Amino acid sequence: VHLVETSPVRRDQQAARVPGATFHDDVSSLPTDRPLIIVANEFFDALPIRQMLRTREGWRERVVALDQGRFVAAAGPVPMDGAVPPLLRTQPPGTILESCPAGAAIMGDVAATLARQGGAILAIDYGYPATAPGDTLQAIKGHRHVDPFADAGEVDLTAHVDFGALGAVGRNAGLRVS
Repeated sequence: VHLVETSPVRRDQQAARVPGATFHDDVSSLPTDRPLIIVANEFFDALPIRQMLRTREGWRERVVALDQGRFVAAAGPVPMDGAVPPLLRTQPPGTILESCPAGAAIMGDVAATLARQGGAILAIDYGYPATAPGDTLQAIKGHRHVDPFADAGEVDLTAHVDFGALGAVGRNAGLRVS
């Protein structure tokens, strides 16, 4: 068993539950001499997302701002129309579109590895089958949904996974996607 984990605390917890496991900081150091079976359970939903907000002036990145001492979401000043897929650019003001660049990059590394040496990945997360508008950013604290901008650093952040985008990365690497 090989586990990709960067947190020392989580590694200690996992080592206690899976004695003899080998730990890796990223997928680049996984074994290269055999096919791999990769299980990613509630992994992609915990990665940082990027949100684009359609304003009257066009698409802007949704950023975190300070308003009267509180963190809030706001439209950034830089036009971002080019970062939005052409078919979604005409959405009405107020529309939010999410992407996960880190997830696409990690899937690219995993897909290249699987294409080269064989194997499969099973990714288990909440998500949707194709890129679509919507705000899925959530925060959980004490098993309850809370404001993502309150108690910064003290809540678990999550967002639904765009399996269509991850699948496209896999197909581009020559993998069969289900």
